[in-house]
Order: sequence, then structure tokens, then C-alpha cells
Amino acid sequence: MDKINRLVTLDQFELTKVKFPVAADKEAGLTALLQERVPGAIKTMSLDRLQAALEAAGEEIRGVDVKNDPPKVLIASKPSPLVLIDGMPHLREIQGTNLQRVINTRAVLLF
Repeated sequence: MDKINRLVTLDQFELTKVKFPVAADKEAGLTALLQERVPGAIKTMSLDRLQAALEAAGEEIRGVDVKNDPPKVLIASKPSPLVLIDGMPHLREIQGTNLQRVINTRAVLLF
């Protein structure tokens, strides 16, 4: 969600209910056509439009739990390199040695 521009990106959605009051006899065919084409069609839409549609449908708008814990702050008294690791370190054996390498970082870290 882009709160600044008030846009929402849809990446996984499905049609749960479709109603064509003018063409009730063709509803099954039109529903099948929409189910084929909609997943690749709309990718972004206005947040205001989405909220209005949910309110009109009587849907409750729920929030999402977000982990906003502050990061650990490390203080060093001498210059130190900062090495970014994606999550907890994952080690892999290096053949022919007694060493292991951290594989979820760009830096070469060996144990």
C-alpha cells in the first residue's frame, strides 16, 4: 500500500460474487469470462475507491498487525564494517575445509 499516493496494489484476489441485473440470463458466462481475465487485469487502484467499495458491500475493514519493534543499536568505540544478513545466519559447509559460510548475505562470512 502506498499511503502517500493513496494507492493499493492487488496481487492475489478472486471473484466471490458477481451480479448482472441487466443480463441475469448471461450471468454464468460473464462470470466465467471475468474469472479468466481479472487476475491479470487491475493491479493498482485508489485506496479511497477500495474503502468505499468495502463500505458499500457492508464489509468490515480490518487492520493488519505490523511488527514495528525498534532495531537493536550497537555502539562501537572503533571503526567497524556493517554486514547485512537477511534474517538469522544460515550456514553451509565449504567442501574440503573445516569452514562454514553464511549464505544469506552478500559479504563473505566464514566460521
